[in-house]
Amino acid sequence: MKDKNPRIEVLDGLRGVAALFIVLYHFLYLWIPANASMKWQWIAKPVSLFWTGVDLFFVLSGFLIGDIVMSHGRAKNFFKVFWIRRICRIIPVYVVFLASFYLVRVFLRIPLHFYGELPAKPLWSYLTMLQNLVMSADGTFGNYILGVTWTLAVEWQFYLIIPCILVRLPEKRTPIFCLIVMLLALAARFVLMVTNALPHLSTFMLFPCRMDSFAAGILAAWVYRRYPEWSRLARPARRWFAATFAVLFAGMVLMFRIQPRFNPITSTAGVFIYTWNALFFLCVVLLALWARHADRFGILSNRALVRLGWISYSFYLFHTLINYVIHYTILGRDCWILSKRDLAATGLSFLVVILVSMGLRECVEKPFILWGKKQEFI
Repeated sequence: MKDKNPRIEVLDGLRGVAALFIVLYHFLYLWIPANASMKWQWIAKPVSLFWTGVDLFFVLSGFLIGDIVMSHGRAKNFFKVFWIRRICRIIPVYVVFLASFYLVRVFLRIPLHFYGELPAKPLWSYLTMLQNLVMSADGTFGNYILGVTWTLAVEWQFYLIIPCILVRLPEKRTPIFCLIVMLLALAARFVLMVTNALPHLSTFMLFPCRMDSFAAGILAAWVYRRYPEWSRLARPARRWFAATFAVLFAGMVLMFRIQPRFNPITSTAGVFIYTWNALFFLCVVLLALWARHADRFGILSNRALVRLGWISYSFYLFHTLINYVIHYTILGRDCWILSKRDLAATGLSFLVVILVSMGLRECVEKPFILWGKKQEFI
């Protein structure tokens, strides 16, 4: 069966934006002390909301998987091909990353720790993609470098659960399904926040609490399949969409202005914030797709940004490890930015992450992805 899901440049560009957001947040905002001088705060403030890059990643994943299921869900070998392709996409680089972490710890003897020298979670949790459950249970990310893998666990759980439901639904029921999933995510976060049954970090990284972002992506795929061009929307629908986007954008501006006083993990408002982010990025994805037909949003088709989207997985996965190794190798300590020399080391880390990610894309990701695409839906 011919592949109905070709790559779309503006979505690769958005992946590049999401990866850039998260890396800059981890490189700058997390490592510039709150009591640093004003000149350093001027660097930290602009990236204070870049943690929302995770929400954008989840929405893009929802769009991709939703489009795949709606295009090929009736294929006899759907789940076999789907899982082979997902494994080829996720597992090889993930294995290289875990191996790199433990090799660095053994041979370079660098104290790879999170702020409080917290240890890594049990190895079995990383190997089984259940680390987000362990992190949620004790309320810590554990090791700083391995902490970023919680998003992979959430993605993996999404692959396991949602396609199995979506493939059995009539496509016309997709919006209702997405709305129910969003409401369930809101309810899950509310219950955990109010009852304190688990540490508040659980509302940030448990799949039931973050599945609204994936649902938003699936809904975006459903809308785009029916209305691939803005002009096909009825005029009232365009007005409603524009008004909704304006309100969501205003909320994002407000959230930016109150940073860093607002913490979505500990704040009661966090119950609603992730759904707000999901809906905002749903609109961004649709606008980017519609605008490409009118040669607008050209920045998302910029070659550099698109290529960053191609390497975004390795770029995201390896950035904390490489930043830590370079800071300890050059400066003999962790990644705090307190001087121009510290900032230069962080800049060097950024360049090295790009180079390493390009190498991994060519040597690890691409061969497995191409092999996975040889498995066709029939």
